[in-house]
Amino acid sequence: IYNCWFSGRPESTRLYAEQSVKKRSQVEGVTQHACTACGNLQQNPGACQACGQEELLAVYKVIAQRSFSIGQVQHTRHDTTCPACGNRNRLLLLGARNATLGSQVVEHSWASPFNDDKKLIAFSDSVQDAAHRAGFFGARTYLNNVRTGLAKVIDELASPGLNWADFLIQAEALFDKPGSILHMPPEKLLAEFIGPNMTWQRDWADELLKKGVLPGSSRLPGKVRKRLLWQAYSEFTYLSHRGRNLERIGKATISVPLERIEVVAETLLSTLQEQFGAKGLDKSVLVRWLWGLLNHLRRRGAVMHPELAAYAADGNVYGLIRSGGRGEWMPSMGERTPRPVFLTLGKQRDFDQLTNSKGNSWFDRWAAACLGRQMLLADGMAADLFHAAAVVLEDVEILIRTKDHQGDTLAINPQALELCVDTAYLSTPMGKRRLTVPASAAKALQGMPCIDATDELYEDVLPTGGWLSDRFSQGDLRRVIAAEHTGLLERAEREALEIRFKSKLPHDWYENLLSATPTLEMGVDIGDL
Repeated sequence: IYNCWFSGRPESTRLYAEQSVKKRSQVEGVTQHACTACGNLQQNPGACQACGQEELLAVYKVIAQRSFSIGQVQHTRHDTTCPACGNRNRLLLLGARNATLGSQVVEHSWASPFNDDKKLIAFSDSVQDAAHRAGFFGARTYLNNVRTGLAKVIDELASPGLNWADFLIQAEALFDKPGSILHMPPEKLLAEFIGPNMTWQRDWADELLKKGVLPGSSRLPGKVRKRLLWQAYSEFTYLSHRGRNLERIGKATISVPLERIEVVAETLLSTLQEQFGAKGLDKSVLVRWLWGLLNHLRRRGAVMHPELAAYAADGNVYGLIRSGGRGEWMPSMGERTPRPVFLTLGKQRDFDQLTNSKGNSWFDRWAAACLGRQMLLADGMAADLFHAAAVVLEDVEILIRTKDHQGDTLAINPQALELCVDTAYLSTPMGKRRLTVPASAAKALQGMPCIDATDELYEDVLPTGGWLSDRFSQGDLRRVIAAEHTGLLERAEREALEIRFKSKLPHDWYENLLSATPTLEMGVDIGDL
């Protein structure tokens, strides 16, 4: 199954409950009926043709394929477009495997203030599993430790709110402010926040881990500072809709203040009425269209950042991480991994475009969902509407335009964004999809089409908060530092690892989780560990 899916083979099959797709599927497919007893798939409703079961589920089967050529060879792949929202390559395989569940147990145990001895031995049946889980536990828990630090920074700086650009500046200043959560010795800073893809660097791997001393001239603490501030940027932009991040749990969100968007709508409304015949368009509907556009850009990562000046022009993600020394501190990024995606008005290949030659773009669907009930929209009109809005948004310095020979690109000005901790959820029926918004804007946005699935509406306003939000604000800041303990290690290395693990006064960078095989019990007093 995994090989079939990840290789994109055309025989890959996706089934969706027909009711969830509604009547406006964004990808070609057929309606069929699945037997809930034996799994048989058939065209006609009624009794199952295989087992006679009468309870059949109406499903939507995606049959779309896409073809392309490489040289003289023609290839056919399964079309991964989501039938609900129309996005491609955004589907994720979800699972609750032992390692995933175990990492969450470990992470929450480390965050608990009642756990005063944050050490653990995790046993696996094989050497391979033990080695894999050591790396998995360390990498999987890293972001939650970062989120704990960021939540405490937000509590320190942003109550009730703060300009986003100012927040990043003030957060950087906390590294040197006594009493702040980020003010700590360089060695502890590295132990808590060094990125998993940064541990190859000499000052960490050789100097601190092996010799126990960080060189006085080390530049690594400065790189870790940059990494943590980048994690803050990504947490509320291109990663804001992934995982249990601070926005999705309702801790905070960033957006252009509704008051500024209302001013833009007031100016833009007359233009749309005169040039596009939108005589019956209400200002409140236009405000929702504009707010959704800007929120979509933000969630795609189209927010300007000092490190993205060249990237905003050429869209070259490899050039971004391989130049300016960014490869030493920035998280790994590529064409198929999460990264900032700006909006191009030209030909930058990996940026979002207003139109799509193979079907409706998100911008087409959003205009139809928001404005289509109050004005007639011809083909391609959504792009023209956006161009008209972009002129006004640039004039009031909400959008920033970057010029390049491939075409201009657009991104949100970070000075136009506000970090808000007083939040609410906009929810589709039965809480299927939620969007975190400032509580002050929730009523005005209620009834807006869903940004992820435009055929649904945000009908309800729900409160945010809860135990997970409190956990990030109140939990202990302590990194899970995992290591394998198997027969693959040399005896001297294994014994040194045990000494560090058993230390009564451990350094911050000492291992506190051992991923071991049952052979650890042979010749080792586990009770003494």
